[in-house]
Amino acid sequence: MPNPHMHYADASSPTTTAGTPLADVPQIPLTSRGTPTEAGWPNKGRLHIDSIHVGYLADGLAVLDVDNKNGKRGSRELKAIFRSLGLQPKISTFATATPSGGNHIFWQDPRIGLTNTVDAFGHVGLDFRVGRNGYVRDFPSPGYRILNKRPIEPMPGKLIDYFGNKIAERRARLAARSTGLGGVVRHTINGLEYAVYNAPIGQRNATLFWAASRVAEMPAARHRSALRAMRRAAFDIGLGHDEVEKTIASAFGGAA
Repeated sequence: MPNPHMHYADASSPTTTAGTPLADVPQIPLTSRGTPTEAGWPNKGRLHIDSIHVGYLADGLAVLDVDNKNGKRGSRELKAIFRSLGLQPKISTFATATPSGGNHIFWQDPRIGLTNTVDAFGHVGLDFRVGRNGYVRDFPSPGYRILNKRPIEPMPGKLIDYFGNKIAERRARLAARSTGLGGVVRHTINGLEYAVYNAPIGQRNATLFWAASRVAEMPAARHRSALRAMRRAAFDIGLGHDEVEKTIASAFGGAA
């Protein structure tokens, strides 16, 4: 079904990945539900758990998942961004259609600090999957088809500037809200979110565990909003969903 908001080449869908950029993207094992197997994550071999579900590691890529289900209108959000930047709502890079009426748009990772995120920067229905901690289920999994059988291109410069500014604004906002005298992070929700968001590579899981442990010490009425902030920051720095949930559950003694 053609997308009424963004324009794609709408090429006829091939039956295999041969001749498409997906042929060169590392595949990962998936369960029958389309989620990565624990043993195969991140596995850069060209494997999948069965002959149905195929997943791809977003290593070196920034894949935009445009979600149009459950009340989300990602295509409209994306079109609005393009128009605000003076861009035509036309996708020239490799792209696929998803079973729910959305799209996966593949760009080369712009290396601006973009990470896995849901409803990116307040744009409901626009999710990014970036780097070795990100993956997408895609063609030839059932219901997926190729729209643009084209090379994976760099992200347009105006989009790089737009998302780069959003990243800088968020970091500055968190820093301004979350540091006290001497730059000591307070044990507030904002402060804990800031700590996770700025955790150095190699200490991200440990920082998330520490922050979630501080949340566990808060009144129960604050747990939901605090954990939402912890998850958002953890996903933004590239931690995987299962990794985040296990860490939080561990901090809460097995359940959160």
